[in-house]
Amino acid sequence: MEIFHTPKDVDLAIWISSLDRLGTIRKAVGTTLSPLMEKVGGICANQVELFLLDAKTSAFLGFVCQYKGCPRGGIECMPEGCGNPKHLRLYDGFSLYPEAVSRVNSQLLFERESAIKRLDTNLFAEVPTMLPAELIEKLVDTPDIRIERIVSTGQTSPPGFWYDQPESEWVVVLRGEATLEFEGETRGMKPGDYVLIPPHRKHRVNSTSVKEPTVWLAVFFGKEKECVKKPAKKSVKKAATKKVVKKAT
Repeated sequence: MEIFHTPKDVDLAIWISSLDRLGTIRKAVGTTLSPLMEKVGGICANQVELFLLDAKTSAFLGFVCQYKGCPRGGIECMPEGCGNPKHLRLYDGFSLYPEAVSRVNSQLLFERESAIKRLDTNLFAEVPTMLPAELIEKLVDTPDIRIERIVSTGQTSPPGFWYDQPESEWVVVLRGEATLEFEGETRGMKPGDYVLIPPHRKHRVNSTSVKEPTVWLAVFFGKEKECVKKPAKKSVKKAATKKVVKKAT
């Protein structure tokens, strides 16, 4: 990532299927930051927090410990489970802010495994019952269309936030309940209800069910394409010539 300023710290969330290689991940942080420190300065390994989330449920698991030897069982490992496995760091009383890794407050940098493989081609496969943030999985992603399965467990849009998208969105609730708010209109959504949202129609999620997961299917299409003006062609005027015929005398 290109750094345009000197940040106080860097927070990265990693969806991970195993905790077996935390030491390797910790070393990768140092390997990456060493040349960066020489180039721009301002960031060292202990200023990078790696949040670990379960790849299937998005449940928060802990942090990657930045101590070189990982003080397992030492004074730094006070909470139960800290240091087990090695290089897993827990903080007493810490809970991940639900919207911290939502699509509003974060940016996806890299995705190794496609969502369609995780879902096993079934929209109701592996639906988590409790999430720290809304779960968004891409099923189809092409230049012309994007299809996402979205799972909410009580999440809503942040206060004052409105979606303003450059593309059309067709969204249907498959399970659970939700309330969408548009400018001047509020619409309740239950299983089978769908709505077509034109480009730049501002909307937000007012509520999602806390009794059961709300499963959405969203189809994005018709994204506005930037109009690139071609340089005007220079007109070349040809000089008019007259044909002179000299008559023989």
